[in-house]
This record gives sequence, C-alpha cells and structure tokens, in this order.
Amino acid sequence: MRLLPGLFLSMVVAVQAAAQLPSADHAAKRQRVLDALTSDGIVFVEGTGTQPRTDQSFLQSRDFQALTGVIQPGSALVLWKQGTTTGQRVIVPPKPAYAWEGEQIGPEEASRMVGIPAIPATALAAFLDSLGAKSSKVYLIGQDAGWPGLSAQLTRVLGDSGVIRGGGRGAGGGRGAAGAAGRGGAAPVAPTPPANDLSAITVAINQARAKKSDAEIGLLKRAAEITVEGHKAAMRMLYPGVYEFEIRGVFEGTIFRLGAERVGYGSIVGAGANATYLHYSADTMQSKAGDAVVMDAAAIYRGYSADITRTFPVSGRFSPEQRVIYDAVLAANDAAAATVKPGSTPAQANAAATSELWKGLVKAGLVDSVGAVYATPDARTPTAPQLSLFYFHGLSHGLGLNVHDPVYLENGAYVVNSIFTIEPGLYVRPATLGMVPDVPANAAFRARLMKAMPKYSGIGTRIEDDYVVTATGSNCITCAAPRSIKDVEAIAGKSPIRR
Repeated sequence: MRLLPGLFLSMVVAVQAAAQLPSADHAAKRQRVLDALTSDGIVFVEGTGTQPRTDQSFLQSRDFQALTGVIQPGSALVLWKQGTTTGQRVIVPPKPAYAWEGEQIGPEEASRMVGIPAIPATALAAFLDSLGAKSSKVYLIGQDAGWPGLSAQLTRVLGDSGVIRGGGRGAGGGRGAAGAAGRGGAAPVAPTPPANDLSAITVAINQARAKKSDAEIGLLKRAAEITVEGHKAAMRMLYPGVYEFEIRGVFEGTIFRLGAERVGYGSIVGAGANATYLHYSADTMQSKAGDAVVMDAAAIYRGYSADITRTFPVSGRFSPEQRVIYDAVLAANDAAAATVKPGSTPAQANAAATSELWKGLVKAGLVDSVGAVYATPDARTPTAPQLSLFYFHGLSHGLGLNVHDPVYLENGAYVVNSIFTIEPGLYVRPATLGMVPDVPANAAFRARLMKAMPKYSGIGTRIEDDYVVTATGSNCITCAAPRSIKDVEAIAGKSPIRR
C-alpha cells in the first residue's frame, strides 16, 4: 500500500481532542489483552513516534490507537500482570509550553481521555524499574510505521535481549500486506489456542481490533456515507478527455469537504486499459471516448476507513462488451452478499461470486466452460482455472482503523457486526493471451481466446461494497453509490467539470 496522504499533525491532534470512541470501548479491548496473559508479564504497546521528515504525515499505530484512542506522537501503553494484580498506564510526552505542530496533550489530558493513569515519557525508565521489568517478561508490540518510538527507550533500559517482540512494522493491514481474506487483506480472525503468551497477546489484539462495537460501526457507516458522495461527484463530472487525476481530485475534494480526515489509501483511478491493473497509481492518463474507469477510493472518518470501488463510462454509456463484463461482476457481488448472515462463511460468499464470474466469462467467450482449465508449465500445478486469467484477487477483507483490518469470525463464521468488503472483479488485460502457454494442450483455447480478445481487451471492472452483518442478514452501507448499469448511466457525465 502506498503511504497514506493526510493532514498536518496539528489537525490530527485537533481530531484527537474529541474522543473517537467511548472510553469504555477502548477499555474492553485492553481487558481482552490483559485476559490473554497466562502468566506474569508486562505488555508494551508502542505508538508511532516523531516523524523523521516534515513532509510525512503522522499516522498513529493502529494497535495502539485501538487500545487507547490516543493520537499523540511518541506515546505508548503499558499493561501488566503480577500474580492476581493487573495494571495499565498510558505513556505520553510531557506537554510542551509551545509546539510547532499544534496543540499537544500531556499526561493529565491523556489520563482523562483514556480513563487510566498516565505518566510522562521521561519517567518511563523509573516506572519500568518500579515494575521490576529487568527481571520480568516484557512483550513489545511494535508499531506499524517506521518512525522512532518509545521502544528505543525500552530497549535502552532493558537491553534488546530483554524484550520479547511481536507485531511490528508492516503489520498494519495496508493494501500491500499479505493475507487470506482478500486482495492482500488481513486474514479473518477466529480464536486459536495460543502457543505461548506472545502469541496469546497477538491473537487478543487482533481479536480486539476485529470485533467491532456499535460505536465503531457507526464511524464506519459515516465513512461510507462520505465515500458514497465522493463517488457520485466523480461520476457526475465525467467527459471524454478528462484526466484520471481530475476525477481523483473531484472525489478527494468532495470527501474532505464532507468531513474526511484523509483518504483511506492512495486513490486508484484507472481509465481504459489502466482499469485492468489492481493498484494502478499514476492517475495521469487522459481518457478517451468509450473508456470505462475503475475508481477504488475511500474516506477515513475519525480514523476508520470505508472502501468502495465503482466502474463507470466516461462517455455516459457502457459499450455492449463492457456491459457483459459489468453484469457478471455485479451479479457476483449480489450473489455473494445474498449468502451473508450470522453463521454463514466467507467460503460460501466466495463460491457464490465465483459462479457468477464464470457465467459471465462463458457468455463473453473468454473461457471454454464453467470450471475449464488451461495447461501450465509448472509440474506441481500442471493446470490452472481459466477464470484465474481474469480474476486474480480475493473477494473480501475486513474494515476498521486500517482499510484492511481483521475480520471477526466465530467458529469460522460471520457474527453480528462482522464488517467487510465484497469486491469481485474481472480484468481483460491486453497481455492475457500471452499468459496462456503456446503448447498443444492449449491450442484450441488460445484460438478461441484470440477471437474474443479484440472485443474485450482493456476492459476492467470491479464493484466493491461494504457490508455489516445484522441479526437477520447483512446491511450494505455503500450501496447508495450507483452500482446498476441503469443507475450509473443516469448519473455519469451529467455535470461535467471541464478545465
């Protein structure tokens, strides 16, 4: 995932002054971590430190933010268990008389906000000594970003060998992180027997992040509402010749005007064949008549990110070939959503979506039949589904403080307030034919594909919506963004904004 753009630190601190969640929500998440300690020990959860360059936007460690709600740079959380006694402290820098970046909070404000005692970071060494940290197990849950944090002070006091490390940089669930739940998303979280205290702590933090409270769902719904309006504005301004960055600019300007703090990730706006690249990032090409645009873009509201993808025509109408692909992807989204309810599984949703994608590709003549394969040069997997040439990402990922947050499951199934995306797609890349080995076993398939490719080459379509599991089924919190062909064409290009 590209580095997330955002606002100046002073504005981040201003957002922090208003609690993002009720303090009881954060307290429940911390208690889950304390309950995971099966023996005496100290858990040190590092927040993001001071940025090394002024041109980088501050982004708090998501684990630390989930457990405290504190956005202040250079902070940390200490949890401990000693016999039957447990304790909690939030560590923040002393409040300066003047800060270049904007208003800061000190220990007194942090204590009121979090609801637990706070101490200044300058007193961390003495506090660790009072806990007997040098003779205790100390578990460090590292931060997501690479900016210097309080873990350096921790290791100066205890020595690097005196710290048991977990979590850490790159574990934040961004678009580039690997996982089983979606296109690079964080894997679903289900309770697993811990092998030791460190794994128990890690599982507990993941579960605390994954299990969303009603307040968190409320923030995600507002992020979705803002994102919907951004997509509508982008669709309205279309015209042949519009640049990708102009579309992005209208989207981002709209969400910021409506209260977004930052974009959920680097906005993806791909016109024409650029729509076939999942994480296309240049956003510099000028569109032409007949192009369809895939826009994957979202707002963060009070720290929580929505995630919407829409596909729309710059000329206001889809071509017949674009309609075939679009219909298949929309049917896949709807079929997957229809399976979702308490007790249903991600596998059921995936099977429903995949079935519709196969049907659409058969109709287009891009695959031989449902379930058809082609030969590969890999002796371990000598065949591959023809579908994999056109659909090569997962169906879903969780949402939360990261756009790819863990998904909460119980016994492998969704529960009330599980929140996640459904985002099928089909991508007919110009290079698709070249990906099929030219061997006798593939000769007939290559011949049929060669015939179909001229009509469909360069068409990319993804439709992504956010769903919350309810007591009786699910609620789509993003479906107000036009998604049927009729609704998209009714809005596309109706209020063009030309330079």
